[in-house]
Amino acid sequence: MSSILLSEPTGSRCSEMGSFLPQELIEHIVDQCADDEELLRRLSLIAKLFVSRTRTHLFRTHRVSSNKSCQRFLLFHDSSLASYIRELNISTYIGVPISNFCLASLHSLSFSDILYVSDPFVQTVSRAGSIQSITFCGQSLFIRDTDQLFDFMHQFKNLRTVEYRTLFQFRQWLPAPDNDDDHPRVLRTLETVTIHFNCALRQLFALRPDLLNPEHLVLKAVTQEDMGIVRDIVETVRGTLKSLSIHFAKDFIPEDTETPLDLSDIKVLRCDVGSPDSSLQAWWIRCVMESGSRLNRFEQSFVSLRTGDSFVYSVVLCMFGFRVQYSRLHLRLLLHLTSPAVH
Repeated sequence: MSSILLSEPTGSRCSEMGSFLPQELIEHIVDQCADDEELLRRLSLIAKLFVSRTRTHLFRTHRVSSNKSCQRFLLFHDSSLASYIRELNISTYIGVPISNFCLASLHSLSFSDILYVSDPFVQTVSRAGSIQSITFCGQSLFIRDTDQLFDFMHQFKNLRTVEYRTLFQFRQWLPAPDNDDDHPRVLRTLETVTIHFNCALRQLFALRPDLLNPEHLVLKAVTQEDMGIVRDIVETVRGTLKSLSIHFAKDFIPEDTETPLDLSDIKVLRCDVGSPDSSLQAWWIRCVMESGSRLNRFEQSFVSLRTGDSFVYSVVLCMFGFRVQYSRLHLRLLLHLTSPAVH
């Protein structure tokens, strides 16, 4: 359909044709071209009825990655174009406020490799009350101090998900202040928080556990060195935490003296490990049993499976009444071992 329309000359004939098309068909035609920027631009020239829908794709994601792109971003003459921006990626020095810039539709915000984030810019972006997702990524992100990061996060009323995967740098590493009973400094409950562990994030959350208040917590690249802070984080967010997902590093093997995690209030647990080491499986069983956990679902996955260990691990959990979500390999193995032909 779109190729037929594009073959017609742009002009009054196309405008008349567009005016007779139902809105649902217009949206379908444009959405089919969402990944082709050149095709979207050509569609926008066919008729006025195509302009609004094509702009939702053309201006959906905006990247500010240089001083020049920053100037273009700040000096837009048509503020209506900014209303289409839903994802904003900032990866450059920002020293100018954008108080006159309309960001009413902005839902996703990501920062990467920024030398310095100025206070005026932070205050301006935080006025975009529609933001639901924030990602801190890249090699480094320099912010004045940890209090500024907390204040920044605290201002978003509709924030649901946060992902940390950067090397934070602060001029001052300030600990969490004591709460005032009349005005407690508590971050609102988030839907999902994802942490890709590194030395900076390990230090940050050891110092500022008040930056975490999730219902679903995802911890990635967890090493033996991270287990202490992982235990502290789980204990800190226990009041709101419903599910925990831990992705261990490939070389992670728990020590014999490793204290089990307290999983007593967690309903859903997922464990991803790099190798099916039997000591890690035994350690997880200890965590589940010794904490008196009341799990509704337990999921496990391995990069490479030793079928015997995997089967025994799942059966032990089933014996204690847990519902286990099996992978296809687990199910094939279970059916094979329980079939009459085997016995």
